[in-house]
Amino acid sequence: VWFQNRRAKWRKKEHTKKGPGRPAHNAHPQSCSGEPIPPAELRARERARRRKKLQKALERQARKLRAK
Repeated sequence: VWFQNRRAKWRKKEHTKKGPGRPAHNAHPQSCSGEPIPPAELRARERARRRKKLQKALERQARKLRAK
């Protein structure tokens, strides 16, 4: 068990290292062309993501209530 835990920790560490083609975790998001994504576009995407997440939660809640 000790060895498995140690190996899992090593794999996780290796997997999260920054590779040659991978941007740093705190790098500003870029489009495919390498141009930075405008802040307005980032905000719009975040709003859409939150809206979708809320919609899924509401659907899940409605299914749960119908099942009762």
